Parts: sequence; structure tokens; C-alpha cells
Amino acid sequence: EFLFYSRSLYIVLSSMNTILDKNLSNILALKFKDITKKTQDILASENSNQDLLLFLSDEKIQDLFNDFDFFIKENSFYEGDCKDRFFKQLVALELRKKIILFRKNILKNFDLELFENSFFELAIFLEYFYHFLEIKNLNKLYEKYSKDRDKNIFSKIINNKNKFCKLLKKSSKNLKIYKG
Repeated sequence: EFLFYSRSLYIVLSSMNTILDKNLSNILALKFKDITKKTQDILASENSNQDLLLFLSDEKIQDLFNDFDFFIKENSFYEGDCKDRFFKQLVALELRKKIILFRKNILKNFDLELFENSFFELAIFLEYFYHFLEIKNLNKLYEKYSKDRDKNIFSKIINNKNKFCKLLKKSSKNLKIYKG
């Protein structure tokens, strides 16, 4: 779960370097990438349980995760209506890019690994921002397909491919005209 969470934050930060301060997002993204790499190395070692426990108990890591989670979910990095509206438009644009790329992967060249990675990125963005933008189709997309990290989600998507793509298209259209 820790590995999943650190990788999720790395994806959000590296994807949002055009929205957030570039230096800050790059620094944070590199920290989370480093944490992910160290965690993978520890899990591959023989004393993984003990080493991982020591690594995870470091207060710096806990503080980094807590601060970042609050920073994103509470929208505490901007103040005022204009800045808030501008930020929402940028988030909508970035989320729309993720949806379009994901939809293209499903419809054209279906590669399972690419599909899983692009779905993972989309699911992370939905988790953090579906409530932020208050768009009905995004809420539906989140509730149906990414809220529960179900292992059968990929087969669920493939079996309902047309329905899912239709929902992606509607969400993309709503994000395109989003004004904050």
C-alpha cells in the first residue's frame, strides 16, 4: 500500500508540473520517486520486513506524505476566487488529457501494460480531483470504475467497453468546456 501511495503521488506531481510551481513539483516528484525506488529495493532484499519498518517509521517520510495529502485534497495552495478558478481550469485540462489518452489506448492499440499504466494515472487523478471539479460524469466515472481498487476492474472495463468509452467521452467534453 505504501508503494502504491508513493507511486501515486509521484504520478500526480510529475503530471502537474505545468500547473504547480515547476521547481516545487519536480523536487517533490523526485522525492516520491526516490521513496518508491527505495521501497522496491527494500522489498527485494532478504530482511525486507525489518528494513521496511525502519524506513517507514522515519518521521520525515510521514510528514512528507501528510503534508502533501493535505496540500492537494484541501486545496490549500491557492487563495481567492480568480486563482482558484484558474487552478480548476488547469486541473480540468490535465485530467482531460489523461482521459483522452486513456480512451485512445482502449479504442486503438490495446496493450495491457499501457492500459494498466494509463488507467492507474487516470484513477489517481480521479481520486484527488473528481470532487474538486464537481462534474456529474466525473463523479460517476470515479464511483463506478476507480473508487474500489477491484482486481477485476480491467475485465469490468473491457466487458463494458462501449459504455465506459461513452462515459469517458462525456467527461472529456465536460472538462473541455469547464470554466471553473
